[in-house]
Amino acid sequence: METLKSKEVDWKKIAVVAALVALTALVVGVLIWYYKGQEVLTQAEYYEKELYNKNIELLKSGSQTGEGCDTATTLEECETVIAYERAGLFEGNEKTDIETKIVEPYIYYANNVESSSRVVAVVVDKYPADERPSNYWFSITAVHQNGGTTGWLVGENGTISYWAPECMDTCTLTQAFVDKYPNNLPTDYEVK
Repeated sequence: METLKSKEVDWKKIAVVAALVALTALVVGVLIWYYKGQEVLTQAEYYEKELYNKNIELLKSGSQTGEGCDTATTLEECETVIAYERAGLFEGNEKTDIETKIVEPYIYYANNVESSSRVVAVVVDKYPADERPSNYWFSITAVHQNGGTTGWLVGENGTISYWAPECMDTCTLTQAFVDKYPNNLPTDYEVK
């Protein structure tokens, strides 16, 4: 009868077992990475859809504007809702500055100059100091009637600058926009 105790080490078997363990760990790691990536994407899509639904709900209820848009009216007749996430973080004139320098000119431009899809809601968020991406203090998301969204960051280092349209070539602006928002013109725009 042979004994199981052998003094020779079979390095080939050990190498094969180690390679199988490493390969299994790699496959498990890739699967976890893929799953987490899908989960983040799914959460982002879910939150975007929920944000849109909440804004439409607010718009129809009129809780922000004081005048509701009942189901008999169209969204074109409704006033655009401006909502603030983490509203307690806004200080002083930040809300007023954001509305007058950025949100109102953007809504007017999107609805009257560009007019591809009407803006039905705008959500403004202020980041806490430890969450600010690249020193931007605020994010703005515009929800369009067709379900699309437009978003951007503003307030670099806390400075709320005037929003201006970004055009591929020369901007074609209406005279009404130029008259109403003279501080919101692109830097290369020639006033006639």
